[in-house]
Amino acid sequence: MIRKVFTAIAVLLLITACSGQKDLQKQKPVIFVSIPSQAYFLEKLAGERFQIEIMVRAGESPATYEPRPRQVQKLSEARFFFTVGVPFEEAWVPRLKSRFPSLSVVDTTAGIRKRAVETAHDIFPKDKKHEEGHGHGLKDPHVWLSPRLAKQMVKNIAEALIQDDPEKASSYKERRDTLLYELTLLQKEIRVILDEGEPQPFAVFHPSWGYFCDEFGLVQIPIEIAGREPAPREMTSLVALLRSKGVKSVIIQKEFSAHAAKAIAKALEADVILLEPLGRDYPELLREAARAVSKRGAP
Repeated sequence: MIRKVFTAIAVLLLITACSGQKDLQKQKPVIFVSIPSQAYFLEKLAGERFQIEIMVRAGESPATYEPRPRQVQKLSEARFFFTVGVPFEEAWVPRLKSRFPSLSVVDTTAGIRKRAVETAHDIFPKDKKHEEGHGHGLKDPHVWLSPRLAKQMVKNIAEALIQDDPEKASSYKERRDTLLYELTLLQKEIRVILDEGEPQPFAVFHPSWGYFCDEFGLVQIPIEIAGREPAPREMTSLVALLRSKGVKSVIIQKEFSAHAAKAIAKALEADVILLEPLGRDYPELLREAARAVSKRGAP
């Protein structure tokens, strides 16, 4: 009998604790971000002050993504939506601003000069067929994959939080400076990984890693042609090009077909490496990328 009473009390306390946690979560101001890396930055800057909601998860495509009904409903409660320039925002941000006038939309890439998306035109400059199509003339949104540019994103996010709640300015500034220092250490760590390895040009199906390459002196060569897998004739040209460049790694992503990439890797006897640019563990994501292109395995 006594055991049953203690069991009942334990269950009641557990239910009460869970309910309390849910109520506390509901009381937190809601913030939306487009991708997981932004959530990492926000958690570092704000701790547990906000309920952070992520629009596009790892394995989903920011190009074809559409917010779920639950997310749209939750946005009605949100204080901020931190954007990053990925394609789905172009269509959805104006709608959300119109529907939710009180929602503060902050461009976390403000002040960053964006590079052009690398396309088939860059690989086949004499082939007019490839000068048109997906990617040509567009700006590359993957700025967060450069820690140097991520620092600017962190500054933009911190400034928005400070303006929203000046009383916590000193806390936000302290956390901002700590995160900027951590990103500096990450830059140094990546350079050590690259210096200790043998960095080579690498192939990617989708050219997500341009800013990472720009910062660390690397070269990515895209496989996709006008947003699609290369045709057999194009595959032959690509394999010849990649072989001439000494490519030993082919990087793929979950949201894109790996068929052509794996076929090219087989022809080159190269490694196929899955990297997720939308990974939430930002430092480890970039460490993995550095190891992949330097041919240095995880410690």
